[in-house]
Amino acid sequence: MQQDVSENQGIQGGEEGCSRNIITPPATVDPFDIQTPNPGHIYTHRDDMDEAWIPRVGRCFKSEEEAHEFYCTYAEKAGFEPKKANKSGNTRYFRCNRFGKGEYYKKDEAERKTGKTSKKTSCLAMIKLKFRRDEESNEKVAEIEQVRLDHNHVLLPKPTETKHMRAHKNKDPLLLDYVDDLQANDVPNHCVRNIIRGMHGGEENIAMTDKDLENRCVAKLNIYIFFAFIVEI
Repeated sequence: MQQDVSENQGIQGGEEGCSRNIITPPATVDPFDIQTPNPGHIYTHRDDMDEAWIPRVGRCFKSEEEAHEFYCTYAEKAGFEPKKANKSGNTRYFRCNRFGKGEYYKKDEAERKTGKTSKKTSCLAMIKLKFRRDEESNEKVAEIEQVRLDHNHVLLPKPTETKHMRAHKNKDPLLLDYVDDLQANDVPNHCVRNIIRGMHGGEENIAMTDKDLENRCVAKLNIYIFFAFIVEI
C-alpha cells in the first residue's frame, strides 16, 4: 500500500501534476508606486522637465485663461490636478487640487457624517497671478507674482494616471463627435474604446475612461428622451 501511495505521489509530481499546480507569478510593481507618503518629504516635478513648462516669477500671459492653460499643462506633466482658487481685486490663485483640510467627519466618532475619505492634504503648491497694464502696449496682462512648486503628497506624472484627473481629460470636439456617431450606430463602448486606442497609439494616450463613454451615452439618451417628450406635448 505504501508503495502505491508513493507511486501516485510521484505521478502527481510529474508533468501532469505540475501543469495543474502552476501559479502565474505576480506582476512586478515599481516601488515608487507603492511607497507610503512621508509627511516630511517634499515632492515636485521631475528634474528632466523642459524649463519652458515650469512656472517662474515674472512670466506674463495675455489673459487669465492663457495662464490657466499653461498651469494645467505644467500640472499634467508634473502629475497633479490644478484648480482655480480665490480671486480678489487684481490677483488670482491657481492651486493644487489637494489644497485645504481633509476633515470629513466631526471629532466625535458617533457623529460621523460619511465614510468617505478626503484627498485633501493641505498642499500649498500654487501660483499667484497679478493683473496689470503693460507699460508699452497698455494692454492688460497676467503676471506670475508668486510661485510655490513643492507638494506634500506623491505626484503621478504617468499619462495612464493623469488621464483620469478631471482637469486633464481631453475634450476634443472632433473626437467627441466621432464617439457620438459610433454610439448612435449601437457600437458597444468596449469597441469604441478599442477604436480610439488604435487611433491614438495606445491606452496611455486615451483621456476617456469607460465611465466617460457610458456617461456620454446616457447623456445623449436623456436629451433624446427630453426632446421626444416635448414633441409629444
